[in-house]
Amino acid sequence: MAVPSNINLKTLLRNLISIIPTIAIFTLVAVLYLFGNFSFIEKKFQDERFRYIQRDATANTVIVAIDSFSLKELGTWPWPRRLHARLLDNLNTAGAGRIAFDLDFSSPSNPIEDNAFENALKRAAGKVVLIAFQQHQIINGTKIFSTNSPIEYFQQHAVIAAANIRSDRDGIIRRQAIYQDIGSKKVLTVPSVLAPSAELTNPVFSIDFGIRKNSIPVISYADVLLNRVDLKNLKGKNIIVGATAIELGDQLAVPVYQSLPSVYVLVEAIESLAQNRAIMHISPVVILLIMAILSLYFGAKFRTLPWRKGVALLSFSVAFVVCSSVLVYSAVPVSIDTTPLITILMTTAMLGWIQQIDIQSLAAFRSSMALESQDKFTQSIIENAFDGIFVFTANGNIEFFNDAAKNLFGYESQDISGKNIAYILGENNAQDGKSIEPIDPSQFQPGDTETIGIKSDGLTFPIEISISKIESPISQHTLERRRVPRVSYLCTVRDISQRKARDVEFSGRHTEMTEATRMISMSEMAAGLAHEINQPLTAIFGYLEGVRRRLKSISIVPENIIEAVEKALNQAERTREIIRRARSATKKIELNRSALDLNSVVEDVVDLLKFDISRYGVSIHLDLAPQLPLVEADAIQIQQVVINLARNGMEAMTELSSMSRYLTIETTVDRDGYVQVNVKDNGPGFSGDMKDKLFFPFATTKKEGMGIGLTICSTIIEDHAGKISAEKEPNGPTIFSIKLPPYQSIQSAPETQTQDDDLAQRKIK
Repeated sequence: MAVPSNINLKTLLRNLISIIPTIAIFTLVAVLYLFGNFSFIEKKFQDERFRYIQRDATANTVIVAIDSFSLKELGTWPWPRRLHARLLDNLNTAGAGRIAFDLDFSSPSNPIEDNAFENALKRAAGKVVLIAFQQHQIINGTKIFSTNSPIEYFQQHAVIAAANIRSDRDGIIRRQAIYQDIGSKKVLTVPSVLAPSAELTNPVFSIDFGIRKNSIPVISYADVLLNRVDLKNLKGKNIIVGATAIELGDQLAVPVYQSLPSVYVLVEAIESLAQNRAIMHISPVVILLIMAILSLYFGAKFRTLPWRKGVALLSFSVAFVVCSSVLVYSAVPVSIDTTPLITILMTTAMLGWIQQIDIQSLAAFRSSMALESQDKFTQSIIENAFDGIFVFTANGNIEFFNDAAKNLFGYESQDISGKNIAYILGENNAQDGKSIEPIDPSQFQPGDTETIGIKSDGLTFPIEISISKIESPISQHTLERRRVPRVSYLCTVRDISQRKARDVEFSGRHTEMTEATRMISMSEMAAGLAHEINQPLTAIFGYLEGVRRRLKSISIVPENIIEAVEKALNQAERTREIIRRARSATKKIELNRSALDLNSVVEDVVDLLKFDISRYGVSIHLDLAPQLPLVEADAIQIQQVVINLARNGMEAMTELSSMSRYLTIETTVDRDGYVQVNVKDNGPGFSGDMKDKLFFPFATTKKEGMGIGLTICSTIIEDHAGKISAEKEPNGPTIFSIKLPPYQSIQSAPETQTQDDDLAQRKIK
């Protein structure tokens, strides 16, 4: 049984230790409260309550105001006391109740004036209240008190009341005493005489300045003196005569109104007593008890609640304290000190949040240590991997580079960190290092793919990369601000240069075998074609020759007919040469090269194709580049290639209307310096699958085609170290292009550029 007791003792001790900060906060706030450090703020709160919770005066106390109008009408102040006597007689005759003079009668005037006022006091029969007040001055460092009381023969016929009003430290009048020390006597104050209250137990009360000043009845002194008002309305009411004119300077600083004449302040105090609105304050002991309860209860709450709920609870609690004090004040004349209560709530909340931060910091430290250990383990695996590994963000910026990747690309981590993956990946960027275009990571699909790697010195090499998408999910934590998951990419990279070299070697051997097979097929086909065509061609040639001779022997035959027959003979001879060349297409033949202007070749081709142009109803447009560089080529073979491409274009447009059959032949120089001939037609073109087969034997898009024309063209262009290609623009023309190196570079052109492109490592320019 001892073990549970020890456990309970430890738990109790731990709980006691946990509330020590709360007790310290309570003690600090309590000391500040008891020493009055919150008084200034509390008084401002009370002043605001006066502003928003107001009521009318009872109208049982009337001010007879010594105002500016009276001063103008009755002359310079102070007035003769016979005027006060006459005023008193008028009020007494009207049946007024108590009549108080908020005026100083401590000094005698001339006997006639004093006698007149004394007789009026006698006639009032004890209803008059005269004020006495005590003031002090410092003489030679000593505070000396002096008492100002009405002269003796006035006191015999009046009630003496104290009129001192003391301000708070900020100079504002808020409180009124029930009685005051005047000399050696305790004298009731004016409000206590005019509105006696048996319920008050404290000698001092707070004036309710929520009583509207404008609801207090006021009559001008001159109007009462000269009977210009109906004084019957004053019957039974208390009267207080005092100065309200600003020029008399009897103004006091008060809440709500900033300043009021002292007579108004007395009436506010009188109304507070009359309406049972003399404000009392709850005992500090009660406030301290409430503070203790709040600190203990909310101290535990704020330590455990999430900060959002804590802020909501604090806001609700502060609002509850303020609203409760306002409701209590509006119902009963009791003021609750809210400043210490609000302070204890706010400090307790801050203490709880600080303790929460400490707890969360400890948990975060433990979690970070565990993550750090796991990260070091993972990093050790990655750093020692044989393959290059790097991580980049969704924007393509590199975040991590392992040692193998450093060796592969030649970059240090600090040099490549933060840069786009375009610095190390991509064939386009490898070709032009002057303008690195960022790469969008979304173009990479998960899995393995091949691309070009770029070393730090600009050299390129083939690589195989495997990319995995890493998606960090959105946390459910209240501090989470992300709306989309954080995405990163883990990339494993491997140099495949050696594998590519083996593949190229195998591809070369395979190409040679395929070429040999193609040569055999072409040889057999060419032999058959030559045998079948040569016989009718020889007959045609013979007939044409005979016709030419017969025509020449006739003197009246038009010259253009003989010219046409000679052209036909030339074409027959050319056809015989084409057949001979076709038979040798599969053999390496010696080219009859010479400096050649491709613009002239194109013009000759158009002249040769006049019959086809007319037959197919095609409109031909030439766009020949001026000052086109010469090429070193076999004129007949290049001419045959252009004729074949042009005739193919015309045949492709047979199904179009005659108005839509346009064939364009243009010459230009590409960016690599190659001299280029483009043949464009408006025909339907070819499918994407057919594009890769166009230049293979027996591949054709024609219903009656044999598929050897483009194959022969390809062989001819390759023999000239050139290139041939075909493109179909979307909703545009079909373009067949041939490219030949310029004359001065023909000797340096590589024999097989495809292999060089695959194997050579090029430096970025």
